[in-house]
Amino acid sequence: IVDPSVSLHDLRGMAADGAVGIRFSLRSYAHIPDLTSSEYQRLLRRMRDLDWHVHLYAEGERIAALTPAILDAGVKLVIDHYGNPAPNLAENSPGYQAALRALGSGHGWVKISAPYRTPGCDHRALAARLLAEAGAERLLFGSDWPFVGHEDEVTYRDTVTWFEHAIPDA
Repeated sequence: IVDPSVSLHDLRGMAADGAVGIRFSLRSYAHIPDLTSSEYQRLLRRMRDLDWHVHLYAEGERIAALTPAILDAGVKLVIDHYGNPAPNLAENSPGYQAALRALGSGHGWVKISAPYRTPGCDHRALAARLLAEAGAERLLFGSDWPFVGHEDEVTYRDTVTWFEHAIPDA
């Protein structure tokens, strides 16, 4: 997570240390950043020029709102938690639809992780659709450790078992 005014020098230093991307951690923030502003456009150009990715963590509606600007900038995009689908909308959720568009762009990847964060969804069906749309090379597993807000409910083994259930083909 970096401030959008981070210098190219600092980013190159991070690259030398092994960094390959940044995270926009925006869930429950009061506002959506304006990715069309000069400050964010400069940051996105730097991400593109460094061949880094932006890892987007936000509510589904915010994911849908932010995805076009990131992809239009030519930046690789990783969308967290299936795009945070709403149980009542499932595949029609704005964030999930944005995840499908990102996959279709050739610049997107989707983390299939943390099903406990979106209870009521058929995560296996959501994973199957993502797998059918993009193939395994565009999907990422994430344990979501340390399970913030759910530390007493979820174990690492739970996440691996769930993943094996959701993606049964090794």
